[in-house]
Amino acid sequence: MCCRNRLRLIFGVAVLAFMAAAPMAQLAAQTAQLKPVVVVGFSGIDRLWEDADFLGELGGVSHLADNLKQMLSAQTGEAQGVPGVASGRPLGLVVQTDGADFIVAGYLPVADLQKTIDWLKTRGIDVERQGSAYRADLPNGQSVFVEQKGDWAIIAAAEDALSRATTNPPKELDQLMSAYDLGVSLYISNVPPMWKQLGIAMIQQGIQTAMEQQPNQSDEEFAAQKAMVQRSFQQLQENVNELDRILVGFNIDPKARVISLDMESTVLPGTESAKEVALNKNLQTHLAGFVVKDATVVLRETAKTGPRGITQFKDMMSQYEDMIASQLEKDAKLKKREKELLKKLFSTMLISLAETVEKEQLDFALSMKLGEKNCEGVMAMTLLGAKELESTVADILQRAAKDEPDFAKALKLNAETYKGVQFHVIELPADAMEDAPQSIKDILGPKAAAVLGFGDKLVCAAFGPDPVSALKTAIDQSGSAVPAEKILEFHLAVKPLIQFVQVVASEEWSDEDRQFADQLITSAGDKDRVTMDAVLIENGSRIRVELQEGVLTVLAQVIMKAVAQQQAGSVPGGNMAP
Repeated sequence: MCCRNRLRLIFGVAVLAFMAAAPMAQLAAQTAQLKPVVVVGFSGIDRLWEDADFLGELGGVSHLADNLKQMLSAQTGEAQGVPGVASGRPLGLVVQTDGADFIVAGYLPVADLQKTIDWLKTRGIDVERQGSAYRADLPNGQSVFVEQKGDWAIIAAAEDALSRATTNPPKELDQLMSAYDLGVSLYISNVPPMWKQLGIAMIQQGIQTAMEQQPNQSDEEFAAQKAMVQRSFQQLQENVNELDRILVGFNIDPKARVISLDMESTVLPGTESAKEVALNKNLQTHLAGFVVKDATVVLRETAKTGPRGITQFKDMMSQYEDMIASQLEKDAKLKKREKELLKKLFSTMLISLAETVEKEQLDFALSMKLGEKNCEGVMAMTLLGAKELESTVADILQRAAKDEPDFAKALKLNAETYKGVQFHVIELPADAMEDAPQSIKDILGPKAAAVLGFGDKLVCAAFGPDPVSALKTAIDQSGSAVPAEKILEFHLAVKPLIQFVQVVASEEWSDEDRQFADQLITSAGDKDRVTMDAVLIENGSRIRVELQEGVLTVLAQVIMKAVAQQQAGSVPGGNMAP
């Protein structure tokens, strides 16, 4: 939960950081220590060529790097890149502050700066020597200043900024350039308070301006919505003030044949956010049996939150409860008793979830096997008040059975108790599949069913050809708590998912669609996973998203097909894209 809260902040915080980096006033205190605010690093031109060849191969474009080199060479007259620039070294941009104003400096690796200057002149850019530096007048009327320090050309918008730039890139830029193909770090704690508060105020004003009462929204509902937004904004402000740094890093690895994206956030030591991070160390999950490693989809999250987070979560659950109750009251199709039961269901579930987060921890797991002959899954979560929720669910099921005789035949309340977990089973009637395509019958099997399970602090479910056995196996394998090395783990296998969709939707597809699906299945191969993991780092968390080679190939083919269909649709007589 803590990493998910960090993710929600990234967008708003990025706005603040870039707003803070925008002012380019005169530097006030030349002797003040500079601190980084925004750091952008790029691994270099040679690395770009390596990545381009890999991406071109995935998209069926051979020698992509050579083609790009030729295009660049036509503009620069240099075979490998830009004249005078060291193509094998990284480059970057740093925005720093002295506490009042900002200095922006770019670090360009050079082998021969004079060669670069001469090339700029051939491009119609006026370059004039000024002491040890150069002033380049750009076509847009602005000027930049360039000075060589060691193996680097320092580029700045103000001449005075050159004297304050270090000979070598700041360590923050050096670390970023060595770790990622492309990376951005936002040092939120270094943003001067005045600019930080100004940015927050502008975001608040934008939110308030954008909020409008909808035609079907009552005054009470609109007031509740505004109050919820205001509380959310206050929470955002508190969290922003405790943030230290946010990092986004992108990597292409041609050797491992994967693309990865890292998102890190760290908080200031001693803050409430730091205490919450510490709570998530050495957690254990009680649902290991519900994580099936060879499943098509797996999701597990185990997390704890601190007092402030608990208050915020309980407040959010209360707001959701009011919103759901209001919407149910407006539903004219529901009978009074049905509304009461549904209100009770959601109320019990939300209150129990809030109590669980407060007194225990969030512990949730889900696994689904999908494919051309598979459709089954198990899921579970720790929930205080599970028995009370079971009573409400049983009331709803009994009500449905009373109104629908066929459902009454399929329902088996209190079918079995296993290790303290009460099972309620819903079986799919045999005659329900008589007219279904054989492919659907193969997926569901002859005895498709679903089961709900309730224990003292457990809610679980399963579906598929033999869900009772699957649920028992998951419960058996969750007999003891195991260390949760990751606070969040998710993976998706693309190949079996495409196979499943192909079977389910095949009757509505054209022959061309089926052939394209077969092509995607072949392209996905065995390296077809999308993974997302979250782990704790010092005073924060890191989320890593990784796409394997097969996923990238599938994405490339889908994009190329969409582009081709769009182009065909724009030509008279061409087929319109679906």
